Parts: sequence; C-alpha cells; structure tokens
Amino acid sequence: VTGVQTCALPICFGREEASDQWSSGFIRAGSVLRPHRILDVTLVGGGRLDGYAPTDAIGPERPNVQRWTGFGSLEARLHGSLGPLRLELRPSIRLERTRLNESGPDVQTPSSSTQPSYRVGLMVAPLSWLSVTASASRGRRLPTLQELLGDRGAVVRSPDLRAETGRTLDAGLVVQSPDGPTQVGVEVRGFHTRAEDLIRFIPTSQYTAAARNVDEAVILGAEFGSRLTLARHVVLDANGTWLNTNDGRDRDLNWRP
Repeated sequence: VTGVQTCALPICFGREEASDQWSSGFIRAGSVLRPHRILDVTLVGGGRLDGYAPTDAIGPERPNVQRWTGFGSLEARLHGSLGPLRLELRPSIRLERTRLNESGPDVQTPSSSTQPSYRVGLMVAPLSWLSVTASASRGRRLPTLQELLGDRGAVVRSPDLRAETGRTLDAGLVVQSPDGPTQVGVEVRGFHTRAEDLIRFIPTSQYTAAARNVDEAVILGAEFGSRLTLARHVVLDANGTWLNTNDGRDRDLNWRP
C-alpha cells in the first residue's frame, strides 16, 4: 500500500519520486483444553510482521525497516458453585517478543525485547439474574512504525519512543432476565487506568506533529450497555461511554477525549 507522498524539494518531479510503502500481516491460533470439569485452559499464540520501505529519487536514501512480533498467552478459567453462589476466576499471562531490523544506509544494530502482560478477573453471581465482575491487569502497547518513523509529511520521526505500559482496575454489574420470549439485559462498568509512557502527538511546528511519551496519564471511564430481545428475532441494543483523560497534571490529553 502506498502511503503519503511528499517532495524533498519545493518542486515535485512526479508522483513516484517519493513514496512510503507500509505492509503488515499476522497469524494467530488458539485452543481450549478442559482437563477438569471446573477448569478450562485457553492457549493462544501467533506472530505479526510490520514493514516500512521508503523510496526517494530526489532525497537521501532511508533504510527499510521490519519488525517481527511473536506472542503467546495462557488463560485459566476456574468455575463452579457454592450452593446458589456461582464463582469464576480467570488468571492470564501473555509474553511478547519483538525484534526490529533495518536494511540500507546508516543501519542500526537489531534491537529486541521481551515483555510480559498479565490479568486476573473474578466473577461472583449471588443470584441467577445478577453477577458482579472485577479485574486487575497490567498491559503494554508497542508504538506503531508510523509513530516511530513518521510519514515524511504531517508526522515527523520519533525513533526513541518507548512502549506504553499501564495498570487497570475495573468492576461491573450485569443484570440479565431469565430465558423467555422477551429478555432484558443491562451492564454497567467502570475502569481506572494509570498509564506510563503514554504515546500522544504533540505539535512541533506548523502542520507537523511528533509522537512523544507522556510520563504519566490517568484515564477514567464508565460504560453502559443494554439489550432487549423480543420474540427471539428482534434485538435492540443501546450503549454509551464516558471517558476522562489527563496527563497527571490535570491537563487534557491531545487528540483524546
């Protein structure tokens, strides 16, 4: 796919003088094992390849970049009942391995890293129509190649970006009417995320911006969802989200609610 095209000189010599080619592909496979009636184990593994190949007939040559990402995750689901009380516990962990390679002029030594993410969730259903859920997690997001390398147009290069990390707590209530011709379900959730090295775009000059890491950011949110099923054939859904973000200094994050 050809990306944004720009000219290195005030005069553009043709449509193909400068172009950026971005490519990506991924594969993922999973399986669920049931070693015991109260235990399910989910295994997921896969990989992703992202590529960037710039061409510029009138400017300095830039290296091609490829980033390989491989991951594997394991989640256990323990579920059972204590009398009328239904319980479910879901601990999970994910390992991600990345490697960045460059080819061409001024190449750098390949860089690689391995990072874990984890989550534990709990569900308690004291009544057949009511359940309470909560979870805690720590996650990570790699910067995209476009955030790292820019597009030679509105977004400039930021090769020193670090991956986002964050801790999240959430809790919710789910109310579901019994099975029948007409069913009603309502779900309410709230969450709190404290992120480190959050990536955001900051204007650098007229018409350009650069991705930068924010030391700290706080994201608060609430979600509401409802579903009405009539005669098993007509379904009406409604949902909404409230979100508040700041950079730890009571300032809103750029380009985010």
